[in-house]
Amino acid sequence: MSDERQVTVEVDRDAARFEVFVDGTRAGVATYEQHGRARTFTHTVVFPEFARQGLAGALAEAALADSRAQGYGVVPQCPYIASYIRKHTEWLDIVDAASREQFMGDSSPSSPD
Repeated sequence: MSDERQVTVEVDRDAARFEVFVDGTRAGVATYEQHGRARTFTHTVVFPEFARQGLAGALAEAALADSRAQGYGVVPQCPYIASYIRKHTEWLDIVDAASREQFMGDSSPSSPD
């Protein structure tokens, strides 16, 4: 018998959010607003009982990967998404040009609510 948990991330386009699940239980969300070819990420939260398990990072990576695959630029208004991009600069190419200047300064970490 395996003690490994199953972590999945799904997109709910109608609700404009990405959801992370642990063994089928919703553990957190990353919300966005869609404006043409840009997604503005507004909030990321991992529920307290699932904190400190790397789930916010899984959410961010899946949300950014989906955005890239769909051809969307991103505007990281959410402090966690912005912090994630600062640490994982391979996502800078999809950050909206007007938003990139925020990545030139402080890179202090931010955690989701």
